Amino acid sequence: MGWRAQRAARSGGTKRVEGGTTRTMRVDGSADPVSPEAEAMLAEALDRRAEPAFPSVPLDVVRPVLEKRGLSLQPAPAEGRDFGDDAKRLQASELVLRARHASLRGEADAAKRDLEAALALDADNPGVRLDLAQVLSGADPRRSRELLSRAITRYPTHPELLHWYAHAVWADSWREAESLLELIEPYKSAEADVLYDLACTRSLGDDLEASESYLRRAIAAGYLNFTHMETDPDLRNLRESGRFATVVREHR
Repeated sequence: MGWRAQRAARSGGTKRVEGGTTRTMRVDGSADPVSPEAEAMLAEALDRRAEPAFPSVPLDVVRPVLEKRGLSLQPAPAEGRDFGDDAKRLQASELVLRARHASLRGEADAAKRDLEAALALDADNPGVRLDLAQVLSGADPRRSRELLSRAITRYPTHPELLHWYAHAVWADSWREAESLLELIEPYKSAEADVLYDLACTRSLGDDLEASESYLRRAIAAGYLNFTHMETDPDLRNLRESGRFATVVREHR
């Protein structure tokens, strides 16, 4: 998942800090308590901003796959977006930050409201569209896919947008989702969620050796939600083969 704290929740891995209660400041200056675990994951995400970003997928690699899906690409200029109103940009950033804290507290409606407001301020911001698409992915998958489609037409080389777009098209065709995952895997080869998703598509295709290999890599990269693995219908073929039990016995 796109937010590091969300990905950690999905994969079953958490970070813990000891000490007193931390608080999250709102834009209006008031504060809400945030769990130490959530605060630690947010701090880690901020620390990682200093690390090199995932490299972009080359446009000539991704273009044929996206255009096959009917997306008319209009990539943003290489030098970045032309955003003339710094006050609106700051306000949108504050709303996104507040929405992320709301999401960590399980307040999906509050997160959605703030992200919709951020989108109205900065409609071409890929991060806003990605965050809102994530929040809507369960409740409104059609709108979630529309948001991702629009973002990808402008930023088609963005690995995380491509990853979430793969999830959005999964219900239509897991093979199309797999083709997108294969594009981004070389650029996110240590991303636990990408590796787990490929373990699922390989299982669906009955390529059990490859599914097992990807699952082992996903676990090594930090995907630790064994309860989900044991019930995920996409891994049914791998579980029924007996290979899954061996992997779990070795790593659980």
